[in-house]
Parts: sequence; structure tokens; C-alpha cells
Amino acid sequence: MRIERGVMSFSRPFGSLACALMVTAFLLSGRLCPRAAAADDLDAELQFVSGLLELGFPDYAERLVNDLETRYPAAKNRIAVERTEILIAKRKFDEAEQIIKSLPASSPQAQAMSLALANGYYRFREQDKAKQLYEQYFNQNKNVPTDPDLLRFYRNAAYTYGQMLKATGDLRDTVRAYDLLLNSNPEKGIARRLMAEQADICVKVAEQASGNERNDYLNKAAKICKDIQWGGYDI
Repeated sequence: MRIERGVMSFSRPFGSLACALMVTAFLLSGRLCPRAAAADDLDAELQFVSGLLELGFPDYAERLVNDLETRYPAAKNRIAVERTEILIAKRKFDEAEQIIKSLPASSPQAQAMSLALANGYYRFREQDKAKQLYEQYFNQNKNVPTDPDLLRFYRNAAYTYGQMLKATGDLRDTVRAYDLLLNSNPEKGIARRLMAEQADICVKVAEQASGNERNDYLNKAAKICKDIQWGGYDI
């Protein structure tokens, strides 16, 4: 897990250091190996594209996407998600929006692209546009997605949305955003860190509340702390 300008990255198939070493090898060799994601399958290679973008290599990511389109013609829509990520990394938001509009709004790929766009707007400090897209998605979709591409962006978006709400003092909705994220079953280490953050926010809400609402948030914080303690002493 890493956090960059408020965006948390989940479930990469390799660490940032390993990815950096791979990219360095590509740069030195002057070529991009399409099988460098350490697993010869589309899922791993799509996540590797995102890893390249996180490290700031959109041009190399684009070369890999071009190769994937040739090798996996049946997965055109899935690969288009990463194509959109590349456009966002290059701040070509209008072009990214055109790709999104070309797909059915209910498709997992279109929704993943929309969340990727929201994350991009947040990363480049266009907060109002990011918030509009986050609210549009989370108000319309109450369940955790099962599509693997959408789930990856869902987790980053839920965390980033929570950070936006927290920064504006909307702590009650921040708690709810963390609930969305924790319900998606992130990795244990990530989940425990999120739980600790959520407990702290619950206490802050309780400080502002009174009566039953105050007790509800204190009880929620206490339960989270108990769950964390039973899970070990890493936090």
C-alpha cells in the first residue's frame, strides 16, 4: 500500500521497489517487455500498467497497453480502462471523458474509468470535479463491486473520497466512506490501519455530538479498538 497525494493504492502484484527496478531495466534496455508483470495473464499486466503510471511512466504504460490490445483483442473494454488512466496521467481529461461516454454507463469498465477520472481530478487538485464524480457513483451504487477492475478503483476512490470529506470537516460521512472501503475486504494490514483511522474519526465525531448519537459513535470506536486489539499488536 502507498498513498500519493491522498490516493491509496491497493493490492499491487509487486512492491513499488520491485516495480521501480523493472522500469529501470526497461529504460536501460530501450524496450518494454510485455510479460514483465511476473505473471503471464491479463489481470497482472493491467495492474502493471497502473504501477507504471504510479511511478510516472505514462509513455511506457501506453506502449504496454498497445501491446495488450494486440494480444488480447477480446478484452478491449478492460484494456480501455488503462487507456483512460494513461490519458488522465497526461491530464487529457476531455479525451478520457469521451472514452467513458462511449460505453454504457452501467458497465463495470465505464464505472471504473469514472472513478479513475475522479481520482485524477483529486490528484491534480480539481476538488469540485472529483467530489461530483465520487458522489455520483457512491450515491447510485450501495454495494461493493465484484468486477476486479472496478473493485481496484473503488477502493482507491472510497479512501480518497473519505479524505476529501475529512478535510472539509464532514466527519460523519467520512466514517461512512471508511465503512464502504472496509466492506470491500482489503488486505488485513490495510484494513487494520483503516480501522485505526476510523476509530479516531468516530471519537472526533463524538466530541461534537450529544445524547444517543455521541454514545453510538463512542461505542463504534470502542468496538473497532477491540477488534484491532484481538488482531495483534502491529498497530
